[in-house]
Parts: sequence; C-alpha cells; structure tokens
Amino acid sequence: MTVVIFVHGIGGRQENYDITYQKIKQIIQHEKPSAEVKPCLWGDDYGAKLLAGGASIPNYRETGGEEDSKEEKFLERRWNELYQDPFWEIRLLGYREDTKRSPFNDPRKIVETRIQEFLEELNSEKFLKKIEKYRITRFLKEACKIIINSSSFDRWIQTVSPPLEEEYAAFSRAIVSVVIKWLSELNIYAPIISNSKIREEVINVILRKLTNDTQSRALGIKCISKFLEDKSTSLQVFLGAASGLITDKNITPYVRKRRGAISDFTYPIAGDILVYQNSERGKQIRQFIERQIRSQQEPVILLAHSLGGVACVEMLAEKLKEGDDLSQVKLLITVGSQAPFFYELNALKGFPFEEGKPLPKAFPQWLNIYDLSDILSYVGKKLFPNQVKDVEVGNKKPLFNSNLLNSHVGYWENENTWKAIFETWSTIPELK
Repeated sequence: MTVVIFVHGIGGRQENYDITYQKIKQIIQHEKPSAEVKPCLWGDDYGAKLLAGGASIPNYRETGGEEDSKEEKFLERRWNELYQDPFWEIRLLGYREDTKRSPFNDPRKIVETRIQEFLEELNSEKFLKKIEKYRITRFLKEACKIIINSSSFDRWIQTVSPPLEEEYAAFSRAIVSVVIKWLSELNIYAPIISNSKIREEVINVILRKLTNDTQSRALGIKCISKFLEDKSTSLQVFLGAASGLITDKNITPYVRKRRGAISDFTYPIAGDILVYQNSERGKQIRQFIERQIRSQQEPVILLAHSLGGVACVEMLAEKLKEGDDLSQVKLLITVGSQAPFFYELNALKGFPFEEGKPLPKAFPQWLNIYDLSDILSYVGKKLFPNQVKDVEVGNKKPLFNSNLLNSHVGYWENENTWKAIFETWSTIPELK
C-alpha cells in the first residue's frame, strides 16, 4: 500500500484545509483504491497568528477584524468551491452515512420523484417567465440534466434525509453552479456570473419550485447575499490596488473602513512566508512534516502545495545530506511551489545554494507542477538537470478573482495535474 501525505501551502488552516484534503483524497482513492491519504496540517500550530489579537492593526475590531461567524466563513468557502466544481457539495453530501428508512416514507423516492417532476416543469410558460430576466433560460434545463446524469447525483440521492428543504437547496446550488461555469467557459455574459444577489435570487426561484412553496424558505438568503457581495468587493478592491488598477482616490476610504477584515484574509498568506523564514519556526514546520513521514511504514508520496513544497524540499535535502534514512519517500510532488526560486535566492538555510551541485544522492524522484499564470510557481530542471521533472499544466484560470490567487489554488480541479501525478506514480515500481 502507498501512503500519500498532503502538505498544504501558505494560508492553510483547518477550515480550508479540510475541503481541499477531502477533494484530493476522493480523486486519489478513485484512481488508486488501495492508496491511503494522510493529512499534514502544519498551519494551525506553526503558521502565522496575530498573537495579540490584532493589536498592531489600527482600528482592527472596528473595521471588521475577526467579525465573521463560522457559519459565514463556511458559506464563503462553499461558493469558492462551487465556482470551481459545481458537484462539490452534493459529492461531499454523498459520503454521509446512510440511515435507516421507513419503506413507506423513503426520502430518496420523494426527492427523486420531485426532481423528475421539476425537470418536466422547466418548460412551463409560468416558470420560464420568472427566470427570463436572468438570461439563463436556455442553459437551465441542460444544467439540471448534467447534474442528474452524474455519478455524484447517484450517490447523493442515496443519502438524502430530512429536512428535505436542505437537500433541495444543495441541488439548486449545484444547478446554478453548472450554469455559471458554463457561461464563463463560453464567454457569455449574464449578471448571475458576477452578482451574488442575483445568484441567490435564481437559487431561491429554483428552490421554491422544487418545494412547491409560494414563499422562500431559504433562510438568511438576503443576509448571505450581502455578506458575499461585501466580501467579494473587499477582495476586488484589495487586489485592484495591489495591481495598480484602482487609484488611491478610490481605494483609500474603502481600505480604511475595512482594514481589519482585509487583514484577516491576507495576513496568513504573507505571514506564513515570513514565519517560515524565521529559522526556528521554519525548522518546526520541517520537523512536523518529518514526523508524519516517519510515522508511516509504507512507501510514501509527499504531495506538497506552494510553501509546503519549499518545506519538503529543504527538509529532504537537509536530512539526506546528514545521512538520515528517509528512503520510504519514493516520490516528491510539488505543486505551485517556490522551492526552486528560494533555492536560487539562497534563502533556504538548511539547503544553501551551490551552483551546479546536484540534489543529494538519495533524494526521491521529484515531479514539479507549475502554471505560467501562477506567479507563485517556479521550475527546477535548470537548477537540477535530470533530477527534476517540470510539468506545465495550464489551469486556465485568471490570476486574481474572489479566491485571491485563483491560478495558484486551481491545480486540484485540473485534469492535467492529475494526469501528470498518476503517470509519474505508475513509473515507480515500489508504488505500484
């Protein structure tokens, strides 16, 4: 059996790590059923923290610092995921434990029957009139069929349980996510793409139709829409300022008003890099990763994103140079990593730059995946000829959007990423 240890990068914390980890685990175990995927979450214990609760940030609490509830944070993360993968929510719901059901009132049959009825009702003039203003009519029915014909739907329908309204809401969000992704890929503009309020309105129309309700039961939709819209605007303003697209005249009042909220979102990203370069904290992160490796008896693949790749490269080079036995690591996969760049800058204390010097003899095979649109990804082949395999995958995502560095986090939805991983995996005899 092969063990894959997933090491996250900058900004990784329990809340967002779990989502990415589950996604990676599902893909790997679908392709390699005998493999085991293990977490390596270093961010919560060793990543950047505001140790004095934001005391260094002017008007931190007054400008939105740490104001979001766990529910709000989840709602934001949910849409970040759905924009990338419309099946994400119903796929995760499909992994719930099945419960005992009454044969006389089986919720699976109720939901399945209602969805089939809904599909037929999509042609009704009354319903079409309700949604024509959103300019998505010709996509909606096909989007519904795409969801219904998916394996994710088949698995989800087997686990549905009361309250069914929540199940219908997840299904409604999946449909709308498919429509948005479809429109975006075809470069067809519709307000639903960029306006979270309209997006929630459309979901509400679908949900009311599914529940045969004359009044929305999607609790908190107006509040949620405002929150998402506000968050999206905050990030767009912040990123626009960073790239010079928004002038000081426009941004200064907004940043002053929302500085605490903006700081909450951005400090773990820049902060983790600064913390890692602190020799003691960087050492603790590398030791944490090493402990995860040594706790395994089976051959290990290190799958590391971003700064996690830096830590893995430095840890392996340092330990192998000292003669430590880490031979169970058969493959190192760095994704969107700065490891080659940090090495060229001579910024790795445990792995100093030496021109023309190869990696340690026992260094595992190294697959380095990058994207030219990802400004935080680098290549290593010219530094270590015949020891690093660089693969460009092309995430086809813009550099910035409401997910911040969209191209930097877009690797896991890219088929070319997984093609490169599984092709390399299959060439190593110990991992077969």
